[in-house]
Amino acid sequence: VEELQAANDKLDKSKRKIQAELEDSTIELEVQRAKVIELEKKQKNFDKVLAEEKAVSEQYAEQRDAAEREAREKETRVLSLTRELDELNEKVEELERGRRGLQAELDELVNNQGTADKNVHELEKAKRALESQLAEQRSQVEELEDELQFTEDAKLRLEVNMQALRAQFERDLQAKEEQAEEKRRGLVKQLRDIEAELEDERKQRAAATAARKKLEADYKDVEQQLEMHNK
Repeated sequence: VEELQAANDKLDKSKRKIQAELEDSTIELEVQRAKVIELEKKQKNFDKVLAEEKAVSEQYAEQRDAAEREAREKETRVLSLTRELDELNEKVEELERGRRGLQAELDELVNNQGTADKNVHELEKAKRALESQLAEQRSQVEELEDELQFTEDAKLRLEVNMQALRAQFERDLQAKEEQAEEKRRGLVKQLRDIEAELEDERKQRAAATAARKKLEADYKDVEQQLEMHNK
């Protein structure tokens, strides 16, 4: 009986020890689980920071592209206005030649003693119509010249601003890229460290889980032995 009691006491002591170890293992497992969750949060935050840096760089590139596109549009407008102005000037010259021709013909008829008044009247009428058309064309030329001058001035201002913007953009972009690259390298290093730590924590958690299962099996085995001794 004494031997049986001693065996029971020993088994009971083993049971309490295993139970304590099991509780410690459970606590350790929860700690490991909390660490893994925290590390996963950090990993997500680093991914977010990297995405934000990329978005800022893309925004700078879009601003530069928009400014260059506006400059090209101004250049196209200047070329279009220049062609239109050349065409109008050619029309004005053509009308001026026609007017001079009519004036010469009219002068010749007026100086000709045998010319009828009707011919002179028709020529004067044609001359007035031509002069009216010529005045209208000249007005269009002046308006077009004003628009062309305005557009060229705007183009010049835009080119100056573009040069300043491009220079500033290149400086800012280079600084941003250097900062982003430095930050990226730092983040990548931290991310790798976190991933390594995360992997280590996962291994530790797996080991703790395996140890906990073994303790549970040992605990169950001790309980079964106690039950057998108590029968």
